[in-house]
Amino acid sequence: FFDEIHGLDWYQNHLETALFNLYYTNTTKIPQTGAGVNRQCAVLERACQQGVTNGLLGPGRWNGDSFGVLSTGDYLSKAFYVFANSLDDQPQSEREGRKAPVFQIASKLAGATHFADVLVAVNR
Repeated sequence: FFDEIHGLDWYQNHLETALFNLYYTNTTKIPQTGAGVNRQCAVLERACQQGVTNGLLGPGRWNGDSFGVLSTGDYLSKAFYVFANSLDDQPQSEREGRKAPVFQIASKLAGATHFADVLVAVNR
């Protein structure tokens, strides 16, 4: 459906723009520490929350693969889950290249209703 295609294009752009704005409008560096990773996660969470506000994302059961502390079948009450891989597991070459650890986001689409079945019972 076009609304999901359009919404997901917006979502990808919004997430990328949010991180770009953090990196390039910040007057100091984003440290390659837990605090720096948490700051980036917070920016991504705010971007995801806008997806909820816009009606693209909504709460629901996660049916995708497990990662972080999220397991298949868990309920996403916020409609999303943001996870950053540990800096301790990051290759040295990526640290030297000033690359952030990989961020993973589980997002539950709100979906839409296009038709319904209605059962009517009449009794005298």
